[in-house]
Amino acid sequence: MRFELASEGGAGTMLHWKLLVAEPLPDASLRGHLRKRINELINGNLRRAFGQ
Repeated sequence: MRFELASEGGAGTMLHWKLLVAEPLPDASLRGHLRKRINELINGNLRRAFGQ
């Protein structure tokens, strides 16, 4: 997994992540599931950690 942080020019910061996998690539259904689950773990848990 690779994380990238980018400044929005003000006080905010954008977080982008990429899931890097070896060949063969998972099918589209599994990729969608992985994206949804990772997004929930990263973003949802982060918001709850800061009380948002």
